[in-house]
Amino acid sequence: MVWGLLLAGLEEVIATIAMKYMDGIRKKWPIFVMTIGFIFSFYCLSKAMQVLPAGGVAYEVWTDIDSVGITLVGILWFKERFGSSQFISLGFILIGVIGRKRSQNEGHRVNKTVSGETTFCHYSHGINVLFETDSNGSISAEYAYNQSGFPLALTKNRQVYYDILNGHNDVVALINQSDQSVASYTYDAWGNILSQRGKIAEVNPYRYSVYL
Repeated sequence: MVWGLLLAGLEEVIATIAMKYMDGIRKKWPIFVMTIGFIFSFYCLSKAMQVLPAGGVAYEVWTDIDSVGITLVGILWFKERFGSSQFISLGFILIGVIGRKRSQNEGHRVNKTVSGETTFCHYSHGINVLFETDSNGSISAEYAYNQSGFPLALTKNRQVYYDILNGHNDVVALINQSDQSVASYTYDAWGNILSQRGKIAEVNPYRYSVYL
């Protein structure tokens, strides 16, 4: 869904440039370009917000793309003059985008590969994975937690699986909606997996002491 966010920013730039050619409302084609550009931009942004944090990443990166894009078009196309302070400001915008991405991923597993299929993890403001997406940006798994923040359920392929924890809060099994075991784990004293069984055992990210 990163491409969707980039498209949203690009369409925002195109729509904003069209406003410069409107001459009030005398010229019709810039109004058409601007309208279509903003509609498509908001549509792509809404899709990106479905898989990216709305306030921490999607909206801010979208506005940053617009700011940098308009500035570059002004310099390269309209031959506008910019001083050192404007370029320094652009640098801070780029640093902010990189910083937000790093802070989002720091200490978290960003992706995982199971049976040759790579999925990407999306977190809440804490440490819990809210959902995963595939390489196309589609949601492939969702997670629910109890009030203490421990795993409660995993939803995958429209099936809900419930976590069974022991007194140490290790995930020892998952059951389906028919109370049938679909995964089980045993650990040694250091948390290493001694055995795991079941078709969902490899898919479930939470194991010993609910660590990823």
